[in-house]
Amino acid sequence: MELIMKKMRLCKFLPAVILFILLFINPGIHVYLHALFPSDILKTDSPIPRQLIQDETSVIPPTTNPTFDIIVNFFTKIYYQIPPFYREHRASIWIIFLSLLFLIMVISSIHNFYKRKILEKDLKKEYQKIEHRVKERTLKLKLTQEHLQDEIDRLKETERNLKQIKKAIETMKLGVTLSDTTGKIIYTNPANAQMHGYDSEELIGKYTSIFTSNVLREEIDLSKVKEWQGKIRKSSNIRKDGQIFPVQLISDLVRNEKGEIIAIVTTCEDITRRSLDEEALRTSEENYRRIFDNIQDIYYEVNIDGIIQEISPSVITISSYTREELLGKPISDIYANAKQRDNFLKALKKEEKVHDYEILIKGKGDAPPIPCSVTAKLILDESGLPLKIIGSMRNVLARKKAEEKQAQTLKDLQLANKELRDFAYVTSHDLKS
Repeated sequence: MELIMKKMRLCKFLPAVILFILLFINPGIHVYLHALFPSDILKTDSPIPRQLIQDETSVIPPTTNPTFDIIVNFFTKIYYQIPPFYREHRASIWIIFLSLLFLIMVISSIHNFYKRKILEKDLKKEYQKIEHRVKERTLKLKLTQEHLQDEIDRLKETERNLKQIKKAIETMKLGVTLSDTTGKIIYTNPANAQMHGYDSEELIGKYTSIFTSNVLREEIDLSKVKEWQGKIRKSSNIRKDGQIFPVQLISDLVRNEKGEIIAIVTTCEDITRRSLDEEALRTSEENYRRIFDNIQDIYYEVNIDGIIQEISPSVITISSYTREELLGKPISDIYANAKQRDNFLKALKKEEKVHDYEILIKGKGDAPPIPCSVTAKLILDESGLPLKIIGSMRNVLARKKAEEKQAQTLKDLQLANKELRDFAYVTSHDLKS
């Protein structure tokens, strides 16, 4: 495009250049100029005669410019070397030449005109292309700007979320530590620092081994951390004052976009109180289990459908079943009389508890049923609906035998008293007679 513009500018000056060259080549034209124009215009002291120079002996009058005179005389001599035909018909030749020159100028102008039109068309196309590119670039810039704005909004939202997460981590009572793959602490929340007797700023740049005693201290092993990942483990940490306390730890790995491990995050919970509670609970459970295993009465728990959820091992003393055999089975399996079970449930629903309710339990093998006394309570849920039944059974066979023996003894006494009264009556009647 730039080359075309340069050619167009050169074509515009082409006729003037040709005319200028011809004027300085032909001294006859110079003579005509001297004849046509006054001497003050051509800067000469005396005017040039208007008659034409007829032969080579004629000399053009000198001017005040020596250089110009030398050039004119030189071209004059050349002029007289031209054939006579040219000198005789120079007027017609010059008319033809000027006509051709004019024609060339017209053709050049037309050519320049069409060239200009073509260039304008090309310029218009180039302008349209540039305008199209500008629109495309503007659209791309607009989309890029929107994308950047979305990214900025997303980053702002992420920053807000990070601030909220950081605030939540800083206010939680659970200790949180973020370290690099060598164990150097990058971040720790106030709860973790306070748990170990430090300030948060005091721990930044230290190694996580500061939390462990010399006996348990070891180098960070990523393969071991991978085994720990997401698992709860118990350990013992050491405070700044040297006090050792039990902790519960959970570690996880932080990876970048390539899946490479870049950090380790660990949560730490002081379980001193929990350990004491667990120890107390374990002791209590052991005591309970010892009592439960050695209790003579039968303790049991059944759900609302009558399925045994718990029963003491002492059930084997009066039944042919062991504890393990009865768990998950209906309690009606140990009843000697199914109707007694229905009556028992009616009484329990009515009062929500029963005391010293007698039932018959199946004996071992072919042994007769064993009488038992049941004390039970109906447990309700939060909505007031029946949830389960807890109670105890006691073998009252010995009591029953004692009661029967007592009843027999009473009966014998009553019979003896009757016989004594009858004897007294007969004796008294005989004495009166």
